Amino acid sequence: MATRRGVWVIALTPAAFWIWSLWLARANDDAFFALTKEDGLIENAQAVVFLASALVAASIAWAFRARRRMGWAAAYGMAALALLWVAGEEISWGQRLMGFETITPLRQVNTQGEMTLHNIPGVTAVLVRLLWLALAAAIVLSGILWTLSRERQRRWAIRWWMPHPALIPAWLSIFSYDGLRRWYHWRHPSEQQVSWLVSRLQEPRELSLAGAILVFLWMVRREVVSESCAPGIPLHR
Repeated sequence: MATRRGVWVIALTPAAFWIWSLWLARANDDAFFALTKEDGLIENAQAVVFLASALVAASIAWAFRARRRMGWAAAYGMAALALLWVAGEEISWGQRLMGFETITPLRQVNTQGEMTLHNIPGVTAVLVRLLWLALAAAIVLSGILWTLSRERQRRWAIRWWMPHPALIPAWLSIFSYDGLRRWYHWRHPSEQQVSWLVSRLQEPRELSLAGAILVFLWMVRREVVSESCAPGIPLHR
């Protein structure tokens, strides 16, 4: 379990990063656009962090497999594959770096004309809704379930699947981007799309999401390892 200082760092860092991103977008848009451009620092950082998350999820799956907890191993194995897919999507599977062409069926339906699935309008809508549901559940349930007794948390394996409440500021920061887009449309009702500046705020938001997922998985891994190694404390049945 994280120390009290670690909890404060986890809680404050994503909120501070999001506030800094908003400030930079207003104070120095040239620097902001340079950081958030396609294949820029922030987008490449997203891919690296998602890849790191995939590796941590795979290590959790391996730890569960070694303890013959096959259901949990399968769940985190699938999470590792999903995160690997996200990492690839973030950099268009290296398309812009290597310069290969998008196949015709994808080019016709992809909003950016790239070799990605998440930029297909129907897929985008589904992913956005799933993200909303996941964020809402994490914000509400983590604050409730982590107040249960240690014994009940162990019995329900809370720490193996529910993020720590210290991550609530991260989920709120990520969630707030949708509110920002709604606020922009309210201020500019004649515009069908948000401004390019507001649109590029998607990049620091996604980096915050990647970082929060990595922290969550790292905390799960520590919990699994510490509980399995503790003398006299069996793994959950």
